[in-house]
Amino acid sequence: MADQRRDPSLAELIDDADALSEACYGPVVDYCRANDVPLSSDRTAAFFGDACSPALGRLDDPTGLAILYLPWKWLAEVERWPAIGHEVGHDFYGSVAGLDAEVLLRHGLTDAATDARVLDGRDGVRQRDVERIVANWRHELIADAFGVMMFGPAFVVTTAAIFARPERPQETLAVDVDEAGAAYEVHPPGHVRVVAACRLLARMGYGLAGVRLEEQWRARHGEPTGILLPVPEGWMRVPDEPFLDRAVALGASLYEEGFSALRGIPLSSMPGFDFGPREHEAALRARDELLADARVSTTDARLLIAGAVLAWAERPGEGVRLLGAARRAVGKLPLRVPDDGVGALPGATTTPAALVRDAFLLDLLLSPPVSARALRTRAGAWRRA
Repeated sequence: MADQRRDPSLAELIDDADALSEACYGPVVDYCRANDVPLSSDRTAAFFGDACSPALGRLDDPTGLAILYLPWKWLAEVERWPAIGHEVGHDFYGSVAGLDAEVLLRHGLTDAATDARVLDGRDGVRQRDVERIVANWRHELIADAFGVMMFGPAFVVTTAAIFARPERPQETLAVDVDEAGAAYEVHPPGHVRVVAACRLLARMGYGLAGVRLEEQWRARHGEPTGILLPVPEGWMRVPDEPFLDRAVALGASLYEEGFSALRGIPLSSMPGFDFGPREHEAALRARDELLADARVSTTDARLLIAGAVLAWAERPGEGVRLLGAARRAVGKLPLRVPDDGVGALPGATTTPAALVRDAFLLDLLLSPPVSARALRTRAGAWRRA
C-alpha cells in the first residue's frame, strides 16, 4: 500500500478509488459523528492487487482504517466499480456496535444466526430452515442492500453483470457449502442476490426499474423459480420466494425502520445517503453526457460511476472509454486506462503482516501530530467565539 501511494503513475487511480469510497461512506460517517454513534472503522484506503473480486480488510485497527482491496482488472471494467458500495456497507455494518444483534432480534433470527448446517433433505425445507439459511447470508445481503441505497439502479446493473451465467444458469441458483461440506457458505447464490436487489430497488421508489431488471435477469436465465440446496444425497430444488422474502426484508428494514444502534433513524432519512430521485436524475444526466462524449456536469464520484454504469448498460463495448471519461471528471491528473485492465506494481507488498504494518504507517503519515490537532481545535474554538 505504501509503495503504491508513493508511485506517481498510480496517484490518480488511488485517488479515484478513495474518492468513490469516501462519497459512499461520507454521509453515514457524518451522521454518526453528529449523533454520537461510535464507529470502530470510519474510512477506507484502496489497495490494488491480483484478487478476482473486491474485498475488505478489517484489521481491528484503533485508527479506524480499513483496507479496500481491489483487482487490477477493474481498470477496464467500469461495470464493477459500484461494488465498492458493497464493501463500504460491510465496513459500516460491522462498525456500529449492537446493530447486527438488533437486526437479528427485529427479524426473529437470534436462535438461528449461527446454525448453517446442511439439511439432510428427508423432510424438505421448513420455514425455520429458510430463516437460519438467510441469517447465515445476512452480512452479504445487507452489504448488497447498502450498495443499492448508495448507487440505485446502477448497483443492480453491476450485480447482474457480475453474477450473470446465461450459458450455465444452474450456477446462479446453486447454494455453496464450506470447505468441509458440512455447512452452507455465507454468500447467497447469484439469483437471490440479484432479485433481492431488484426488489429493494422497487421499495425505494424505483418500481418500474426494479421490475424490468428482475424480468431481464429471469429471462436471461430460463425464468427460474427456485434455488438448488446441497443435501447429502445430491441437490434439492426449492422455491425461491421464501428466501427472497426474508432476504429483501433484511435490507428493507435498515432502509425503512429506525434502530436504536443508529439513534432510531432509518438509513433513508440520513442526509446525503439515500440515492433518491435527485441523485438518479444527476446520474442519468451523467449517463447521457458520457454517451455523447460531452463534458460531464458533475464531479461527484458516486454519481459519475452510477452514470457510467448506466451508459455501459446501453453500450457494453465502450466500457473502457466510459470509465476513463468518468475518472477524468473526478480527478485532475494525467490518466492512463489500459485496454485490458491488466497491470501490477513490481515489488508491492501484499502479505497480511505487511498490510497491517503499512496501514498503521499510512495512518500516522496522513494524520497531523497530536499537538497540531490540539492547536487546530483551539483555533477553531477561538474562531467560533
